[in-house]
Amino acid sequence: MFLFETEDAHDNHETNPTKGLFDEVKKYVAAKYFEGIRKPKALLDLLRKGNFTEPNKSKLETYLRALRHEHLGCPTVSAREICEWCDARKSPPQSKDDRLF
Repeated sequence: MFLFETEDAHDNHETNPTKGLFDEVKKYVAAKYFEGIRKPKALLDLLRKGNFTEPNKSKLETYLRALRHEHLGCPTVSAREICEWCDARKSPPQSKDDRLF
């Protein structure tokens, strides 16, 4: 087994790596998301046309998942939530106008 030691500083690590999207890109993507444009390829095309720095598709998809979760909530439904929903709708509606959902 060998152990090597160096006194030189390492220069192969970024000191400030970019994580996620730039703020101006996030604002633009969020605005387009709420206008109904939700496909990553369509958003990337709009970003190119808008002269924004084009992000990685994976970063854009991650941000879109976060937007969906923030806007719509958790994408899964628990058995407890289903039972509560059913319990709240046990009795028939009082009128034709009562909503089922």
